[in-house]
Amino acid sequence: MTDTPLARIPQAGRGYGLHRAGGDARYDTNAATRWPDGRTDIHFDENTPFRVASVSKLLTAELARRLAADGRLDMDGAATDALGLPFAHPEFPLEPITLRRLLSHRSGVRDPDIYWMAAPGHIRDLFVPQMWEPGARPGEAFRYSNLNYGVAATVMEAATGERFDRLFTRYVAEPLGLDIGFNWSGVSAAKRARAHPGLRGEAGDWTVQIDGAEMRSEREPAVLLEPGFALGDYEPGTNGTLFSPQGGLRASLSDLLEIGRAVILPQTALHSPTWVWDGASPGSEDGHFTAFGEGLYIYQDAEPFGMPAMGHHGEAYGIYCGLFCFPETNGVFAFAELGSPPDGAPYTGGAPNISEPAARAVQWLKEYR
Repeated sequence: MTDTPLARIPQAGRGYGLHRAGGDARYDTNAATRWPDGRTDIHFDENTPFRVASVSKLLTAELARRLAADGRLDMDGAATDALGLPFAHPEFPLEPITLRRLLSHRSGVRDPDIYWMAAPGHIRDLFVPQMWEPGARPGEAFRYSNLNYGVAATVMEAATGERFDRLFTRYVAEPLGLDIGFNWSGVSAAKRARAHPGLRGEAGDWTVQIDGAEMRSEREPAVLLEPGFALGDYEPGTNGTLFSPQGGLRASLSDLLEIGRAVILPQTALHSPTWVWDGASPGSEDGHFTAFGEGLYIYQDAEPFGMPAMGHHGEAYGIYCGLFCFPETNGVFAFAELGSPPDGAPYTGGAPNISEPAARAVQWLKEYR
């Protein structure tokens, strides 16, 4: 398990300073034990890349905003216009589902059992009756859904005629000067070789869940392809799930700090909540969500960080992580634990209800302050 919180916090007269705690993975008490993928190097620090899980949604939403600013798509146009196929809640067929509603989880969509598709499959094959939240009028009801982001990426591709990963590299990664990408697309071989896998298990019996040796050694992006199909033959606008826009970004904690500083903090005044739990909506998921914007958790009150915050949690493949910004102090905080018990980490049951790995990182930040 790895526990490396970082915070970039203003210091009087010195601008931003970088502070971190932790660093090395605690894999086994026996130092001679190898990683499940054969490596003996178990180091993890702020520059080690990993799959940042749903923190990725921050950057997918940012790509949409940049494409809209460039005049290449309409955040408030009906998704069906770009997709070229019907896409409407069966109970509210006249209520348009827009890119903005997809990114803020107000589309009426919920996750079916499978929300991804191997190429050359078409995203329309994921549109099943079970994907619609009963009674959830688009634009009014909140339901967190990974499929929202697969559809959003498909809309971006259809509107531009370009692959999602390439759009991200040109509009976001390169302007920020960051060596990051979805499903490793655009990430340098040197950085890819340093990747830390997501793990589940216990000391001495870890199992690699993502980014094992084979995935890290590939030159092509890590995507699902049917046998005999080449990525170069993929038609943009048919399957935006291919590059995992909901969770496939690979980046380091230092990358996340820069994203918070350069992307989120300058726009804090623009990121007002589009949904606030009213005590009746089922979308809070046992108190985990309190308010949400476009690709952003928004904590309007002091908890859990001791001050208002906005950002995103990540949880997948044994990885727990997060990136949050604090408008009152211009602070930025990123954390990660890259190993979890086989059944995942428990949640605190508090208000808001966050995972225990996130709670440990929050406690570190409070003690640091």
